[in-house]
Amino acid sequence: MENTPVSLQEVDRVEILTLMDNYVDVLLTNTEVVYRPPLAKDGGIPTDTLVAEHGLSLLITLYRDDETHTILFDTGYSSIGVLHNMAMLDIDPAQIEALVISHGHMDHTGTLYPLLDKISGPVPLVVHPDAFL
Repeated sequence: MENTPVSLQEVDRVEILTLMDNYVDVLLTNTEVVYRPPLAKDGGIPTDTLVAEHGLSLLITLYRDDETHTILFDTGYSSIGVLHNMAMLDIDPAQIEALVISHGHMDHTGTLYPLLDKISGPVPLVVHPDAFL
């Protein structure tokens, strides 16, 4: 891989909004000594609150003078959590100008395709070529 120099520009402010970050392992099963209840009563997802699930998704907004640029770092685990939280926080996926995937694990890429369905037009995707190996 060729090392291409990157020119960084100074910004006035960086805002990082956590859309999903929960240190739990929802994939663990019951054992002889531990019963893990369902994630939500009757399997439903609350519609009036933010939801938490395993995974990571950060909305990064950069401010410089009158310019604003928005990047999504990772997309969380399921097709439900991040999109639900974006709706609850009144965040329009169309404002995302680029997506960055840290690595190929499902809890960082799970909402990629459902999110792309909500963004009209192409958007740059930054990912290391070996991320999914």
